[in-house]
Amino acid sequence: MILSHDWRFVFLKTRKTAGTSVEIALSRICGPLDVVTPISPVDQALRYQDSGALPRNYLLGGTPAPPTHAPAKAHFAQQMKSYQPRAQLFNHITASQLRPLVGARVWQTYFRFTIERDPFERLESQYFWRMQFHDQPIAFSAWLRSDLPRNTRNAAVYFDGDTLEVDFVADHARLAEDIALVAKLMGWPDPGDLPRAKSHTRRGRRI
Repeated sequence: MILSHDWRFVFLKTRKTAGTSVEIALSRICGPLDVVTPISPVDQALRYQDSGALPRNYLLGGTPAPPTHAPAKAHFAQQMKSYQPRAQLFNHITASQLRPLVGARVWQTYFRFTIERDPFERLESQYFWRMQFHDQPIAFSAWLRSDLPRNTRNAAVYFDGDTLEVDFVADHARLAEDIALVAKLMGWPDPGDLPRAKSHTRRGRRI
């Protein structure tokens, strides 16, 4: 999740929709008071290498702030992994969780958007991502019958009950074009090309 006060937007991050790539790109235009939530140590290393951006302003209730200095790139992922304070604002926070934390004024006046993807493609992506952690991967059909696919249901991120809580849903199939269009229409700086975060887990494989 990214909340930009400079550009008055909220990006809600769904799963297996290239959300990390969009987070990294949007971090390029975020100011010092914007909320940039932590991502995985490996992805944070990519974000730091891309723009020098660090997680910031995501802690509530007086928890110590994360380091603001720029650590050596070679050790960045390990340093971020060893620093794990309790975060109140996190990468996959839902609209219903975030709304009371930011207040009515921000929620009602900031542009809110997210990403969605073809459901079967999203399941494929989730399956390959999960299997990299299994010593003995199971067949896709068996995985579908298990409880594992539950985390692929993204509607809870941007719906609250039957209420759609975002102004725009970007299409994963044309993601770069949709993000560029939103930036142009909203008057944001061009966030630039989307990096290929997490692309190593599939390498073009299909079911």
